[in-house]
Formats: sequence, C-alpha cells, structure tokens
Amino acid sequence: MADSTWDGLLLRTSLSDDGSLPRKVTSSSPDVICSGSVPPDNPEQYVDPANYSNGYSNKIFNNVSNYFYIRAKNISSTAQEKYLHAYWAQSNLILLPSIWKDNYMRTSSNADGVKVKAENKGDIVANTEDAFRWEPTTPDPDTHYCIVAQASDSIDPSEGVPEDNFESAAAWSDWLAQRGNWAWRNTVYVASDSPDLTQTTGHKIQIPGDPVDPPHLYNLYIKCTNVPVGWSFQFTSGTVIELPPGYDNPVDTLTKPKADVTNPNDNIGGHWYLPAQFMTNISVSVWFNGIPPNSDTKWQLKINEVTDDDTLSLYTTALPIMMHDEPHPKVLEWLAHNELHATSRDIPIGKEVECGNINFDLV
Repeated sequence: MADSTWDGLLLRTSLSDDGSLPRKVTSSSPDVICSGSVPPDNPEQYVDPANYSNGYSNKIFNNVSNYFYIRAKNISSTAQEKYLHAYWAQSNLILLPSIWKDNYMRTSSNADGVKVKAENKGDIVANTEDAFRWEPTTPDPDTHYCIVAQASDSIDPSEGVPEDNFESAAAWSDWLAQRGNWAWRNTVYVASDSPDLTQTTGHKIQIPGDPVDPPHLYNLYIKCTNVPVGWSFQFTSGTVIELPPGYDNPVDTLTKPKADVTNPNDNIGGHWYLPAQFMTNISVSVWFNGIPPNSDTKWQLKINEVTDDDTLSLYTTALPIMMHDEPHPKVLEWLAHNELHATSRDIPIGKEVECGNINFDLV
C-alpha cells in the first residue's frame, strides 16, 4: 500500500508508475526519450495523451549529436512550473550524484534547462521545442551510458541534486523512491555507421530583425570545395522553428539527414523560413567512408537569406581541412579545439568568419 502520492510533475520510473510513494526504482524510465541522431519531425507526439503509455527508443549513437526529450505529467491539483534537466553518466554499481552532477546536457539553443508549465492536473509536458543535445563517445568496456533526468525549481542544473553521496545502493534507491521528479534510463550504445567527425558551432546562429517581422526564407547548406565524391554529410539542430500561420517548412528543425556527396563542389542543405531572433546551434557530421581527402578539400556551413534579386550572404562558419592522404590527428584535434568553435559566442549578422587553411607536416 502506498504511503502517499507525489504532488507535482511526475517523471515515471516505469509505465506502471502512477506517483504512489515509495516508488519502485528502475533504470528504464519511459519519460527519458532518446530520439537518436536526427530530431523527430513531430516532437509534440511525446506530449500527446494518446502516446503517454508508449515507450520509446533507448539507443544512442557514437560520435554524433544525439537528441533527448524529458517528459513529465502533472499529477497535482495545482499548476506546476518547473525546469527540465538531463545528465549523462557511465554505468556504475551505485549511480551516485557525484558521478554525473557535472555532466548536464545543454539544449540545441545552448540552454542549461527547459522551462515547462502544466496548468492543469493531467497535463503532459516535455522539452519539445528545444531538445537536449549530447555527443557520446565509446564507453568503457563492460559499461553503458545512463541518462538521468529531473524536474526542478531552477534553471541551474546543480539545484536539486543531492549532496549526499549515499553509502549504499539501497540508500540511493530509497532517496529516489520518495521523489517523483527524478528518473533515469539505461541506454543501448550503437557504434555502427559512426561519422568520422562531428563539429558543433560554438556560437548560436541568430536571425536578425524585430520579433514582429514576418519570417524570411533562408538557405542553410554545407558548401563543398573539392570534397571527394562518396563522402557524406549531415547537419542537425533540436530547436523547433515556430512559424505563424501561412508559413511552412519541410521539417520543423534545421536538419538535413545524412546525404552523400555526388559532386566535389556540392551544396548539401535546404530552405527554411526562419523568424527574427530565432537562435540555435548546428551540429555537422562527416563520414569519410574510407575515402582520403584531396589536398585542398574544404567544407563550410553557410546560411544565406534568399531575396528576390539574389542570395544575400549573412555569415559563414568555415570548417576547413587540408590533408594529403589520411585524416591527420592534428587536423582533427585542431577542429575539436579551435577557439572559434570551442567558445560560445554570437556572431553578428553581416560578419563573415573564416578559419583559414590549415597546414601540417604529415608523417
């Protein structure tokens, strides 16, 4: 018999969890949703009451940006306004907070958490407008990754995390059993078809203009320069583009699924209507597919406003590589740690940013 019932937003530990306390703690929460390396076309499906009894994938993919959604239901008689947070950890005998408290995920728009509001009892909420993003690498042998989630009162992901490191697995489980705003899920790690390189813009793309302005049409694409035919590119974002009536996009996020290069100077991308002040980060993944680059191979992520007269260039983020045979570790290290991409800052519209050519002695 239950001692009490959780009063607030509930993150379930299982599909049968109704908020009765103490809960049976499991590592298979249906409210921690792994959507893979491409955000879903319709993340609103996660808050549809008809889908509340559905479980979703727990697969995560290697060396590519993965997108995550945290779902919660208001089982209180009062309105609930909280922040959703997500954390990652490698599996451990006791999943102590000290292991994962600093491993919080940010969203595609670089937020530490997502504010949600459930006005009425029974309302289901999730971070449908801004997915959490994380790029996992190969876990240690005989381990897997766990995703931990909470609904808290603060945008600060450290708030609400217990300071007690607990002396046993039972003590940690007892703590979780009394709190309906926490859940976690073990994942299945997929290493096949991993890209050779994933790079996320270190600044947010921000569309200019006044919020009352109508959306404008933009072209977002990867511009290839002497890229070997047979390479593949993908770019993704988990921030939903909200448009007024009368405007429509092929997909709700700035996402181009994996596409092969068929011409050394291909443009890979598409057109989207974007409202003024829209902000997001973009992740670009590259598959070399065993094909060496050319000596002057380069690619750039570009965004342009489409006008009646011509295409007006707003700014360019360049991701150049210059290599002669195999991808050189120094080049990949430069891309991973280059100051432009490692720091979070806004690039003013109208300013073109170039990284320049990279030359290394290949040994």
